[in-house]
Amino acid sequence: MNGLPKKYELSNGLKVILAPITGLQSVTVLALVKAGTRYETVNNNGISHFLEHIVFKGTKKYKTSMDISLAIDNIGGQMNAYTDKENTAFYVKSSTDHIDTALDIVSQLVFDSTLPEKEIEIERGVILEEIGMYEDQPQNKIIREFFNLLYPASTLGWDTLGKKEIVSQMKRSQFLEYLQYLYTPNRMTLVIAGGIDKIKNLESKIKNYFDINKNKTDFSFHTYNFKQKTSAIRLLNKKTEQCHLVYGFRTSGRGNTDRYVTAVTNVILGSGWSSRLFTEIREKRGLAYYVGTMADVYHETGYFMMRAGVKPEKTEEVIKLTQSEFEQLKTKKIKAKELVKAKEYLKGHLLLGFEDSMEVAEFYGQDLLLENKMRSIEDLIMGINQVTADDVQKFAQNTFVKNGANLAAIGENRYIEKLKI
Repeated sequence: MNGLPKKYELSNGLKVILAPITGLQSVTVLALVKAGTRYETVNNNGISHFLEHIVFKGTKKYKTSMDISLAIDNIGGQMNAYTDKENTAFYVKSSTDHIDTALDIVSQLVFDSTLPEKEIEIERGVILEEIGMYEDQPQNKIIREFFNLLYPASTLGWDTLGKKEIVSQMKRSQFLEYLQYLYTPNRMTLVIAGGIDKIKNLESKIKNYFDINKNKTDFSFHTYNFKQKTSAIRLLNKKTEQCHLVYGFRTSGRGNTDRYVTAVTNVILGSGWSSRLFTEIREKRGLAYYVGTMADVYHETGYFMMRAGVKPEKTEEVIKLTQSEFEQLKTKKIKAKELVKAKEYLKGHLLLGFEDSMEVAEFYGQDLLLENKMRSIEDLIMGINQVTADDVQKFAQNTFVKNGANLAAIGENRYIEKLKI
């Protein structure tokens, strides 16, 4: 795929991206909405995720969830959705022969859901069970606790699933208001990715299914300025075989020039079986089954974290090994061979991902929805290639600072109760 895909806007303000992938006979139809935890209040935390479930329970054309499921099964397609901090997504994957059905279903989900009262009550029970399930999974729960620690007193620190006491009280009127306010075309991006060169009159089809809702919303969200004066620790005691820990720092926000340096540093420290933390903690010492790093960004901030599951009595050792690796990046420039390896790893995974229509759709769609611009694959490769050893060292020096450290751990924490980070 060379250059940028075609981009245009419908009369209702909905942005459209057409991303052809040569050789595919399938297509992904993805609708992204600026709706997520960031846009919630203390009285409706979890509504974005709850609504994502409810729209599948019936629309004006597909009266029940079974009608939607049958429509997908009849074409051998796939559908799903997800909710994040800053966007909610709905997608259908199908053969190019069934593009009309794929467009129709996604359009119905975002524009014409009926929110049946009875189904809201049934799905409420499902979501409460989902919350309970994640509460019982310490490796997932601790990530949510880490975000709350990292982004205190902000919607970015809230759990996407919401709290049981709030979800239990949500009313249909709240969903209707949320839909009317946030699910408007000017807050959406539609991406069609895959074998679209085979589809006749595609733009006409898109107009037919999506240029239908003329409502518009002017919405300015609250941004946050996080200032951390000292390191922070949150320990949750739970009877588990392992201690699950997350150790990390805030980084720059979306669109920052550090994005490629962050990605390369993430590979060096914790992506892949030859990364530094995997090698030191798992391969050399056998201290963990899972260990690695993660990095992501939001509008005004981001994060860089290490996560691992270890024996409780080994938790302090793993934290100190992690700190040592972070410090080494600050004090010693990475050697050329390791830097090249990290870049090639990153570019290789990028190119492999771009063979999948869903990954292509997500990449371009989130760029346009959240940054109002798109990067080409050539832009990404150029950005990765330009990262230097000096860049990595500078990033480490600016990010891995003692008063910016945050540690969240769940398990038998008596071994680290007095730990200083």
